Amino acid sequence: MNVAERAAFTRRHCIRSLSPAAGAARTVPAQDGVLRFVLRAGCRRSLDELPARTALHVAVVSAIGAQLAKGPYLLGERFTAADVLWGSALHWITMFKLVPETLLVRADINRILARPAIQRAQAADTALAADQDKTRAAVAPAS
Repeated sequence: MNVAERAAFTRRHCIRSLSPAAGAARTVPAQDGVLRFVLRAGCRRSLDELPARTALHVAVVSAIGAQLAKGPYLLGERFTAADVLWGSALHWITMFKLVPETLLVRADINRILARPAIQRAQAADTALAADQDKTRAAVAPAS
């Protein structure tokens, strides 16, 4: 699942609990912050030139770092859908050195990766990859 797909999944499945009933006043103050970070993940996908993409990535990671300086999660003390979405994205873009890794971003990635649900998902991914490798080896023509 790429970053844009994660944003769509997050909007559909996670943001629902933050949305007020139709016609009701906003009851969850964190909603604006969550939506801002979730929607930022899907923005500017069409940048074609590498320097523009790199500059955008650095700017976004800087904004995330500034937010993380205020508390352990993007919206302070509370873990939200924005952390799920960005924790994974930050892990990948720093792993592949697409943006410089800061201490705040690394601490956030470590917090996200330590969560039991993330560890279960990673274990399932590893098992699936091993199963696919085994299947690929079984059907590969002999050399």
